[in-house]
Amino acid sequence: MINQRATLTKWDIYKKATAHLLIFGGIVGMLLIPVLAHLFAITAQHLSDVLMLSMALAVVSIASCVSVVAIFVSIAPLKSLSLLKKQESHLAFDFNEEMQQYGIGIIPSITPKWFIFSGETGVLVLRRDYVAKIENIKLHRTSTGRITGKATIVTADRKIVTLKHTKETILKFEQWVKYRLENHDI
Repeated sequence: MINQRATLTKWDIYKKATAHLLIFGGIVGMLLIPVLAHLFAITAQHLSDVLMLSMALAVVSIASCVSVVAIFVSIAPLKSLSLLKKQESHLAFDFNEEMQQYGIGIIPSITPKWFIFSGETGVLVLRRDYVAKIENIKLHRTSTGRITGKATIVTADRKIVTLKHTKETILKFEQWVKYRLENHDI
């Protein structure tokens, strides 16, 4: 019987992956644009036409930079969705239907069949029978002192995939895979 509750969809994955980046961009935009507009208005009264043109170009340049960042933010999560699409193709299932069937409606969701986790570096969505084994796990400290992780996995279609995420996510993922292998749940 199919569960009728609100369930997780690919669109939800995309929204979750972009949410923190869009919030940051929105805050920066709300702070930066009024300040620039105010400076532009104040200096417009005292500057020559050449300086006004220079300031207008500066404003257009800043707006262009913000647009490029917005485009990057909207494209960045496509890596997670691409990996999900490869799983769907190789294992012949539909993600949205499977989430409805199992009643999975939130991120994070770690079940025996699914590892769906979100962090500052994006969303990680893997189905248990797509992960053949973990080749390597490395943790390293960034210049800001945070510890991040990188896991190299072999997939069911014999592809090597590198997952980069937070330390906590990579360690939870490693536990999830080891539990599955130790319990012969392949």
